[in-house]
Amino acid sequence: MKARVVILPDGQVSVFVDEGTFESASPELEKFFKNLSTTGVKIESLSQTEQHRHDGQHTHAMEVNHG
Repeated sequence: MKARVVILPDGQVSVFVDEGTFESASPELEKFFKNLSTTGVKIESLSQTEQHRHDGQHTHAMEVNHG
């Protein structure tokens, strides 16, 4: 799975997946953040995975705030 990661100045991180389905991307994103937290990255809050559509394409995003 390929994803785009956007880190905002306030520390919020959004991950976007432009391929596959929402059903396949959602558990992969959850697994990614779980594995990331086991490496010592502190995750303060994690939103539910959301589905966004633009121009007929599927984009899946999850936002996380870290400290």
